[in-house]
Amino acid sequence: MNIGVMRKIDFWCGIPLTTVATAWTGLNDLLFAAVDATKAKRVLFIELSEMGSAVLVDPALKRVAKTREVYFVIFRKNSASLRIFGTVPPERIFLIRDGSLWALAWDTLRFFAWCRRERIDAVVDLELFSRFTALMSAFSGAAVRIGFYNPRSEGLYRGAIVNRPVSYNPHQHIAKNFIALTEPLFAADRDPHDPLVRREIRDDEIQYAGVEPPHDAQER
Repeated sequence: MNIGVMRKIDFWCGIPLTTVATAWTGLNDLLFAAVDATKAKRVLFIELSEMGSAVLVDPALKRVAKTREVYFVIFRKNSASLRIFGTVPPERIFLIRDGSLWALAWDTLRFFAWCRRERIDAVVDLELFSRFTALMSAFSGAAVRIGFYNPRSEGLYRGAIVNRPVSYNPHQHIAKNFIALTEPLFAADRDPHDPLVRREIRDDEIQYAGVEPPHDAQER
């Protein structure tokens, strides 16, 4: 699907829908008891369109995968970048087609059913600007919804869907920001409404395993 069309849909449909989703998730959070994010066992990461981000998030994925089951949803055309390190098992990756509006809509509905079948406890939205991923987080059924908190980003309204906000630091590498997004899953004494990560994310936390090219590629 044309990127310009996707942006128009995200704007004209995304703003009213995220407003509705904000009310929906807020009501659910009021009606049901708060969930301890550190007890979440099945954690879903959402990153659809950025191939580079699917690579840069790997240290954050590995951190979570040490103690939990990690899941991922991504556009089918970008899935190769996610499989480079093999951190997420193939059976826990949900692929969404974006070739047409109908394929996108159908796969999104299947995604919501898949989340409930897999009993996803927590969702980590890696996007900064997309309203679509915010809506996926809202209607995933996950009690814990983690995402970047950008109160001063004018014109980028994504609703107030996340209930574990994390401040985005533009002065830090995005890989460190991705690790910051996982902090609510580990900091038991953290105020769930406080978006600040009150620890230093060290350079040595950003490590990538070496990737060997296929044998036949080496020969060529």
